[in-house]
Amino acid sequence: MKELIAVIVPIGICVVLPILIVWIIMQNKKNDTNRRTEIILAALEKNPDIGNMEEILKKMTPPQPTFREKMLRKLHGELMWGSTMAILGVALLITVTIWAISGGYATGDIAALGVIGTACFASGLGMLIAYFSGKKMLNKGVKE
Repeated sequence: MKELIAVIVPIGICVVLPILIVWIIMQNKKNDTNRRTEIILAALEKNPDIGNMEEILKKMTPPQPTFREKMLRKLHGELMWGSTMAILGVALLITVTIWAISGGYATGDIAALGVIGTACFASGLGMLIAYFSGKKMLNKGVKE
């Protein structure tokens, strides 16, 4: 029984869960479209002489963010993840240094944490560099 659970749980997490998430997202989009269609059909039934249907549709759809707003949202995500990863990497490297100095810990554990800390710090630093260079390019190139 334990072997069966050991096989079913990873399959459920790695296969079924992503499929379920995509299905829920698609159902949400489908419901939004159906709701919008029902509103338009109800408006047409009540008043068939509606003049400018395009204007009504534009009012019903939410405004699309500009290119600058989209890029700023992505850049702020890079700032958040970059600072988080850099701080995590520094914390791991400090922990590894303290463990190495104090002794009593397995060398393999210290080396593994050192590699993980270095990878976290490097990826965080890369994201922070991407944030600052992207912000600089955005301010220089796109004015609105």
